[in-house]
Amino acid sequence: MNNANAPTTVPPLALRPKDAAKALGIGQRKLWALSQPRGPIPCIRVGRCVMYPVHLLKAWLEKQAAKSEGGCCNADLIRSIAKKRRDSGMSELNPSFEANRRKVIDEILNTPTTNDGEAA
Repeated sequence: MNNANAPTTVPPLALRPKDAAKALGIGQRKLWALSQPRGPIPCIRVGRCVMYPVHLLKAWLEKQAAKSEGGCCNADLIRSIAKKRRDSGMSELNPSFEANRRKVIDEILNTPTTNDGEAA
């Protein structure tokens, strides 16, 4: 039976934050923290609405998979960040946390910054 009047489903071109987080398997707060300009996950703004183009998310995931060479994450980087935080006594409750955060990340990535926080 051919139903010519059946509605066709169009796949979404972009996802809202809730759907993008679910598709990536992470929480919405983690997605927000990793979204551009704060992080590497590509997103666009349409007015006040933040959207995640599906093709850009797929490209970003492929790039991450190529970087990790089959692993699920960069565990060594995560461990080194945690160790640096423990060694320096940094925590969310420490008032100098934000001041030291950039310095620790730069030490890990070996990218010095200027006094105003910009990369040198």
